[in-house]
Amino acid sequence: MKPKKIKTKNIKRIKWLPKETIPLTAFYSPREIDCLPQSTIVRSERAIEEITGVAEFRGGVIITREVGKGLFFSSDIIGDLDIFSLTNSGFLLCTKRVKEFCKSQGYNNVAFLEMGKIILLAIKVSRKWMEEKERLPLIDW
Repeated sequence: MKPKKIKTKNIKRIKWLPKETIPLTAFYSPREIDCLPQSTIVRSERAIEEITGVAEFRGGVIITREVGKGLFFSSDIIGDLDIFSLTNSGFLLCTKRVKEFCKSQGYNNVAFLEMGKIILLAIKVSRKWMEEKERLPLIDW
């Protein structure tokens, strides 16, 4: 079925409805990721019972995250994901890129709370061991 063509003598006289800004309605998490052991959480057999040290929203006021506490994730596991959720929890988490995007788009119907950090894990091993395992020469960093 072909779309109907607009028939008019003067196409400039047709008035189009203005574009409406659509508020942010939902985020979707493509993956569940487990946090690192240094995260300050209390787990039970079924789920996470408590997360200490994270930012909270109480009575319209944001209580900031305690330094050194919260959820910690490996940058190797997160990769280039910007939206993810914590395994066995209802928490939907995002990176600073998502927060900056929402602010740049003018979304004012979402609040961002600092829950923790994404940690860059770097393991230092001997050069000789790596060359033996990989059988490739390493480039000096």
